[in-house]
Amino acid sequence: MTDVIVPSGAGFFLKREGQAEAAAKLDQRVLDALAGAERFAQQSRFIAGDGFSIADIAGFTFTRFAQPRLPWDRLPNLKRWFEAVETRPGVQGAYQRLGMR
Repeated sequence: MTDVIVPSGAGFFLKREGQAEAAAKLDQRVLDALAGAERFAQQSRFIAGDGFSIADIAGFTFTRFAQPRLPWDRLPNLKRWFEAVETRPGVQGAYQRLGMR
């Protein structure tokens, strides 16, 4: 997720400042880094191992933001992980409180 946090924040700032082309390049780096998480999702049930952790919370947050732009057909393990985290009671409760879904 460290490969996602900085470019995501910088891209958001650049887009807000009218630098859409530069922001798009950073956004692509974010998508590439998230797609790279496929290998972690392939190795275990969760991103950092077999137990749910803060890595999953951080990863889910960024993946949720990028969800519509990810090539899910090429990321079956990441998709499985994302759906497993998304169905957790805490996530569903947050969705309800925020009026999402």
